[in-house]
Amino acid sequence: MSLGRLEYNLLGILAANAQHVVTADRLVEGLWGAHPPASARNRVQALVSSTRRALGESGGLIVTQALGYLLRINHGHYDADMFEALARLGRRASEECRHAEAIRLLGEALSLWRGQAFEGITSSLVLPEAARLDELRSTVSSEWADARLTVGEHADLVADLSRLVVADPLRERLRGQLMVALYRSGRQAEALRVYAEGATALAEEHGLDVGQELQRLRQAILTDDPALWGTSTLDRPGEVLARTLPNPVPAQLPPGVRDFIGRCGELAQLDTILASRQPTAVAISALSGTAGVGKTALAIHWAHRVSDQFPDGQLYIDLRGFGPGGSAMSPVEALREFVEAFGIPPQRIPRSVGGLVSLYRSLLGGRRVLVVLDNARDAEQVRPLLPGAPGCLVVVTSRTELTSLVAAEGAHPLTLDLLTTSEARELLEHRIDQSRCPVAPHALDEVVARCARLPLALAIAAARAGAHPRLPVAALADQLRESKCSLDAFNGGDAATDIRAVFSWSYHTLSTDAAQLFRLLGVHPGPDIAAPAAASLTGRTPAEIRLLLEELGRAHLVTERTRGRYTLHRLLRAYAKELAHRSESNGELHSAVHRALDHYLHTAHAGAVLLNPHRSLIRPATPQPGVTPDTLNDHEHALAWFASEHAVLLAVIEQAVDWGFGTHSRQLSWTLTDLPSAASMVL
Repeated sequence: MSLGRLEYNLLGILAANAQHVVTADRLVEGLWGAHPPASARNRVQALVSSTRRALGESGGLIVTQALGYLLRINHGHYDADMFEALARLGRRASEECRHAEAIRLLGEALSLWRGQAFEGITSSLVLPEAARLDELRSTVSSEWADARLTVGEHADLVADLSRLVVADPLRERLRGQLMVALYRSGRQAEALRVYAEGATALAEEHGLDVGQELQRLRQAILTDDPALWGTSTLDRPGEVLARTLPNPVPAQLPPGVRDFIGRCGELAQLDTILASRQPTAVAISALSGTAGVGKTALAIHWAHRVSDQFPDGQLYIDLRGFGPGGSAMSPVEALREFVEAFGIPPQRIPRSVGGLVSLYRSLLGGRRVLVVLDNARDAEQVRPLLPGAPGCLVVVTSRTELTSLVAAEGAHPLTLDLLTTSEARELLEHRIDQSRCPVAPHALDEVVARCARLPLALAIAAARAGAHPRLPVAALADQLRESKCSLDAFNGGDAATDIRAVFSWSYHTLSTDAAQLFRLLGVHPGPDIAAPAAASLTGRTPAEIRLLLEELGRAHLVTERTRGRYTLHRLLRAYAKELAHRSESNGELHSAVHRALDHYLHTAHAGAVLLNPHRSLIRPATPQPGVTPDTLNDHEHALAWFASEHAVLLAVIEQAVDWGFGTHSRQLSWTLTDLPSAASMVL
């Protein structure tokens, strides 16, 4: 493409106003200024035509409008648009501590540049857009350098930053980054020379002094301040200042739970983690469990119990990974709260995630601080909040298994299960004033059972009893019994104590397929289900169902009690059943039950034949599409299957009657009668 000077300026003016009409009068002004030729408007038309010919197009790119001309460029095909989009993605990756991705994206954005914005175009109409893009380029360059310093690329970065500083010598942020990179590369004298050159340039060209941040950075380099190894941008020398401030000792733990009951084994495990801390690493406990099981209560109770071993402070934050708002707290929010807890003035808190992480870890360096990160969504939310030096201990609670935190950061996993029956009884006894209304043991046991030994449900039930002290606990047991599988009795009056709401925060994090499996498990009669049966229930393949069951397991919405067998506690099953009847049609539920019944009938029939091949046989109908019966290979395999599925088969026979599958009920009953004595002994 060959363009003359005027055509080049014309194209530049249209590009600076891409997707917007530029009037002919504005083009005249932009091309010739205050003294246009007499035939300027005709000249504009001729220039548009010649520019179109040079571009090899006939009007699709430069469009003639009633008032002027418009340069039409599809979104994403314009270098400036692509640059800004990549910059936004890179900035977001940096904020989320995905530094390698941030470096790649910001580097791609900068690679789109060839010289200055609108270089060679002299029209005044492009100056505002050119200035904006050049300013943005400088900002992105600093963010790119910041990300590279964060991951330790200081030596490789020196050449790139030197070039940027030469091109823009008055940019103090870039100059500060170059000073840090040189210092970390063992080139202290050169870092100080870079400062002196900047001071001279500012004084000679503008009569100004160097900014305070750059001055503090120079002083830090002169004194070999250790904080410089946690610094990667100009705003981070605030860490140097932070070291001179009187830091308060934060004590952020919420109040402990009144009458904390049980969990002796889990408390002992936490004590072991504390006692076995290594002198070279941060100790991390990843405490996970289902909704309402008492993770926060345990973490806070234990934290109070050992707080005297952390004299430099106790930090606590609810990361809102699961809650009514559905919006998890960002690492930036959490870091700011922690840094402020140590008395750092707001004006000295870094803006970038990398700067915040560096300052936070510098503040905790050499200190003994207990950090409780409650209600985490996932490991990525937690990682920026981990201290960088030994002496601290972190307790993370989450509804999900933080497997990657265990694998990458060496966290100690601790899964919190339902209370034992004795612990659940003790909790109720402590919460209910027995001096006003003695508790009948059988009523207490029934309340425990109907609350599924879930601490939140037990607490709600105890609160209901406490609100009506003259009402016997037996009456509460009657109410729970009459509600059958309804969750209406477990609503404490707000979202945090409404069982449905609390369960929903876990349910809504599931993938579409896992959510459907969870719902359909609600119509399975239990008490547990094997993976092949779950595959038939949903009509999926065994390979697919294993992945979905793993997802439910990570979310603690099912529990794998024994290998390959999964269960939901009573209240989760009731919630799943409610969802199933609300979300699935009657036809879909009927089909799911039909597939499950076919699974059990055809597997049981095959097992009965193996155990007694001479018995008169039944002839089950062809199974529904999507049914995958278990394969029983021999007599022993059949015995084991009947033993593991006996309670399920009894429940399934009853369900078959309730759903109108009389033939399935009779034929399943046939498979359980007249079994060999060996099978009876196993059962």
